[in-house]
Parts: sequence; structure tokens; C-alpha cells
Amino acid sequence: MKYLRGALYKPPPLVSVIIPTYNRPESLKEAIESVLRQEYDCFEIIVINDGGIDVQGLINGLNTENKIRYISHKENRGLAAARNTGIRIANGKYIAYLDDDDIFYSSHLDVLVNSLESNEFRVAFTDAFRAYQTRENDKHIVTKRDIPYGMDVDEDQILVGNMMPVLCIMHDKSCLDDIGLFDETLNSHEDWDLWIRMSRKFKFAHIKKLTCEFRWRDDGTTMTDEKREEFLKTMGTIYQKYSLYRKDRPHIHLEQKKNILSLWEEIYLYGLLFEKKENFNKNENMSEEFGQNCNGLQETLIKGRNMDSISMITNVLSNCPSCTPAYNNARIKYVEGGNKWAALTEIIRTLSINPHDVEARKNYMRICSKLKLFEHGLKACYDILDKKPDDFGTVMIQGNILFHMGRKKEALCSFVKGIARWLGII
Repeated sequence: MKYLRGALYKPPPLVSVIIPTYNRPESLKEAIESVLRQEYDCFEIIVINDGGIDVQGLINGLNTENKIRYISHKENRGLAAARNTGIRIANGKYIAYLDDDDIFYSSHLDVLVNSLESNEFRVAFTDAFRAYQTRENDKHIVTKRDIPYGMDVDEDQILVGNMMPVLCIMHDKSCLDDIGLFDETLNSHEDWDLWIRMSRKFKFAHIKKLTCEFRWRDDGTTMTDEKREEFLKTMGTIYQKYSLYRKDRPHIHLEQKKNILSLWEEIYLYGLLFEKKENFNKNENMSEEFGQNCNGLQETLIKGRNMDSISMITNVLSNCPSCTPAYNNARIKYVEGGNKWAALTEIIRTLSINPHDVEARKNYMRICSKLKLFEHGLKACYDILDKKPDDFGTVMIQGNILFHMGRKKEALCSFVKGIARWLGII
């Protein structure tokens, strides 16, 4: 798009770049500098300090062209509130977003503005690199890059999971008049929530160019790493919030369940939650008396049927995060209360501590089958039968899962094998 001087001169539209920040002055400086280097120069930068350390001096040093506006929250209110503060005072026709640990490449704004100005779309997004970083000599060094996103926005798939990072998006500010701002009740996934609402009203233009990068750090400072458990809770909230959109579309609901289970497995089954040394240290330093109390609690809880006992279990786990009997008790209580998803969480936590717990693996398999998460249940069957090939119950559940997956011949073979072994024929 050319903006020629003279009689046909058309002033370029202003872009407001919203940058929330919280206690990361070094990366904030790099983020701002990446905007200041843009080929497209009709922009304003709005930095919202969300209750963190004062960065006014840093802003003043960078604001040589008077393009940066700075606002500070008195207390930390979260990304949604910080972005909304920026949006409310934005003067731009278009809104773009950048987190304080990410960067734009020099062509980013130019590519997006040209796309929006030259067609009917009011929302556009580019592709981004994910840059893996490790800390060396007090600096973050990029070790590799990949492209985890890159799909066109699909109205079904965006109900399952986010399809682009927030820094890829630019939209007409007026879009928010129709759909509202970021939901400040969400502690994570606030961008995905907004994109879902946008996708119901507007088409997204996907520009298949790599114009930015977001960072993925191995030192625990990446936002995503800090909020793993919160992500799971909020994902469930969003699924419920937009459940109307999946009505009469069971395939979407199934994909949602698969997605959330995969994340649970990533956090619990593979030990990401429990890899923190302080948790293990708590368990290693646990007194003998406390250990006896944990074991004694198991019998007490199993006899009782009061769901209030969940709080007792939580108290035990706060002191002993690797107490598998307590997780098993929680599973029992959740099953009694009819909450299979919560029970499944406790099973996965048990397996994260002791992956060889066959009974926990069987419970995982059974609940996956009941929740119609057949691929996950079938894998658990194979894992159990690899160690206990004659387990009749597992063989029969395997057959049931195969049948529901449409693999009827394999299901029949499984049923026949299980019955034959039970009767002692083989």
C-alpha cells in the first residue's frame, strides 16, 4: 500500500501496539526496540506496567520520537486487564499486541496493515517462530526455532484450542465494539477467548509470512510455564463458556476432551508438575510420624463417603506431594461424587509419581473408556497387557474399546482371547 504525497495523498492508518509488562525490564527493552525498528512507522506504543517494578526511566530513554505512552497499574491485575487498559486509550485504527518477552521483525506491521487495507478483512494474522532460549552468562540464548502454528482459522478447531499467539494478530479496533474486550475473569487463555468471539463475527485473513517470534525459555520465566495448572482450569472454563457452539456437534466435544487430557498427561503423567526440587525435598525430609499419618488417613477416608474429605486430602498433599495413597483417596471420592474428570486427574498424578502402579493404570484405562477417550484407553491397555498378558479384565476392556473405535474384528479377537484364557483353554 502506497501513501503518496500530493493531491492523492492518503495518510497511513495509525496502529496502536499494546505491550503489557511485569517485572521484565530487560526483555521489555528488546520488545519495544523491535517495534521502533518497524518499516511501517505510523504507530504508537502503549506500555502498561501491570503492578511491577518502575520502568519509567527505561521508557524515557527509548521514547526519543515521542511514540511511546506509559501507564502503570497500582497492583497486578493480569494480562486481560492490562491489555484492556491499553485498548481503551488507543488512538489507532488498528490494534496489535506484543508481550514483553517477544519481538516483532521489521516487516510485521507493514505486512499486516497492507493486508487489512487492501481487502475486506477486519482481522489478520501472520505466522511466528517459537524461539527456544536457555540462559548463559546472564543472557538468554536462542538454541533453536520452530513453527508450532500456521493453520488458517477454522470455526470448529478454534473451539478446541488456540490457533495463533497473540503477537501475530492485528484487527480493526472497531471489532471490539461488537464482541467486547478481553475477559478479565480469565487468568490465562484470555487471547484465545477473544479470538473465539471474533471468529463468530469476522473472517480472519491468514498471511503465511513469518514476521515475529515468541520466546520459550527453560528457566521458568516463560508465561506459559508459570501457568501450566492455571491453563488447564481455564481451558475447561472456556470449553464450558462456549458449549453452545458445540451443540449437536459431538466431534468438537470429543476433540476438546482429547486436548485437555493430553495436557493433563503432559503436566502430570510425565512429571512436569513434580520435577520441582522443592517438592521432592519436602517428601525426602518428611518425618516418619507424618508418613504414618498419611497411611492412617487412607483407611479413614475410604470408610467415609463425605466429599468434604477432599480438603483433608489436599492438606496432606500440600505437605507430601508424592503421597500416592492420598491421590488414590481423592480419586475414590471424586468417583463417588460422579466427577470422572477430576478422578482422572488424580489417577494421572499417581502415575506421575509411580508409573509402574498397575492398579492406577487400570483405573486410568477404565475412566478413559467411560469418557470415550478411546485412543488413550487403548494405549493403557497395551501397557498393562505388556506386563500382565493374562489380565482378563484388561483384555475385555480392550475389546470394548476396539469395538467402539469401529475395529470390530480386532475387538472380537480380543473377546475370544479373554474368554478362552478365563476358561483355561489357552
